[in-house]
Amino acid sequence: AAILGLSAPLTLNQVHGTKILPATPENDGLQGDGWIIDRPGVCAAVYAADCVPLYLWSDDAKAAGVFHAGWRGTAAGMAKAAVAAFARLGVSAAKLSAAAGPHIGACCFKVGSELEKDFAPYAFLRRDEGLHLDLAAVTRRQLLEAGLRSGSIVTDAPCTVCGCADYFSFRRDKQDARMLALLSLERWPS
Repeated sequence: AAILGLSAPLTLNQVHGTKILPATPENDGLQGDGWIIDRPGVCAAVYAADCVPLYLWSDDAKAAGVFHAGWRGTAAGMAKAAVAAFARLGVSAAKLSAAAGPHIGACCFKVGSELEKDFAPYAFLRRDEGLHLDLAAVTRRQLLEAGLRSGSIVTDAPCTVCGCADYFSFRRDKQDARMLALLSLERWPS
């Protein structure tokens, strides 16, 4: 963060849920999977490897959030919980945009049939080698159902497994290494 001119990021003890906290120093290190920032001068982050790092921001750039959504958080409705957190700040879904960062794509996320109880049928692709979960499709659907405009959502992102060796992937590498998804309301120098 320092190389970008940002303060040290607030981080969470991530628990694969839907708990979202205001990005304040007193919440640094608490359990949760998402941050909401409503003022400049704060940098917040979530860790991700194959999980979806999800960013949401208000059209007026006065509020933004960064969220960690693995399959458990996605099944529990993290994207909808994120939109609800903005609503509590008075920001309607119609005034939000969203983008997903690099995460495991359906191309590489082979799962067992036990997950079929946690997701609607559209969440899966069936291929010769089995069942694949599409976290991007589920995230996009949740954002649309929560009221975001289709044109304000970007969930196409590189796959952490096959998209580039520079991305950390537990599924590919079997090592516990993660990327940091940073967020701040600071403006870049022009």
